[in-house]
Amino acid sequence: MWVVGAGLFLNMLASVGIFSYLLHHVGVQQAAWFFATFLVVWAFLIIGYIMLIAGKRKGGAVLITIGSLIFIPVGLVSIVGSILVARRGDRLAR
Repeated sequence: MWVVGAGLFLNMLASVGIFSYLLHHVGVQQAAWFFATFLVVWAFLIIGYIMLIAGKRKGGAVLITIGSLIFIPVGLVSIVGSILVARRGDRLAR
């Protein structure tokens, strides 16, 4: 379960970094579009993580995988972690 948490933290760092770059170097409109996308993606990630904690491993892993696809280089950590939790079950959650 810690792999999923680490992956979500890395996704958050990537999101903040991209948003900061867009805001300061590209423009406010592009940053606003990214922020809107960011909110939708993070809704998937947070709901998926809550589902993993609640024991709904398959659904949580699917939501985390969908939410992490936009951050594919960094998102691989949370994708792999969620798949491991879904396959191995409660042994990783403890």
